Amino acid sequence: MEVILKKDVETVGKRGEVIQVKGGYARNFLIPNGLAVPASKLAKEEIERQREREQKREEKERQEFQELAARLEKSSCTIAAQANEEGHLFGSVTEADIVAAFREEGLTLQAEQVVLEAPIKEIGVYGFRIRLRPDMEVTSKVWVVKE
Repeated sequence: MEVILKKDVETVGKRGEVIQVKGGYARNFLIPNGLAVPASKLAKEEIERQREREQKREEKERQEFQELAARLEKSSCTIAAQANEEGHLFGSVTEADIVAAFREEGLTLQAEQVVLEAPIKEIGVYGFRIRLRPDMEVTSKVWVVKE
């Protein structure tokens, strides 16, 4: 029986795929659980329209992230922290501190997007990555200065 998956089904396929499965599996599991619909001509056309809408939305989102990436590459942030005479911080600068510093500059990020190799524990200039999407990363800098 030919069905169109409405959701990702492990070991079977991804959402929107037209697949061939045994009739009993489709009638007793996939269709009653809302995981698939029978593959009619109308259903195939609807899936194609949904794919086109998803593709347009994805392209718009990608363009927005590219604009944000361009702004982030050009900008850096400064964080003032307490330190001793040798430049060792009392504490450390973490992803959350960097997100707060960028928020003050008008750029919104999530702590999960900031990728630091290790917490920053000394005064200086540090490069770090910002992962906007799984396939899009940019680099930026943070200036850690003595308070």
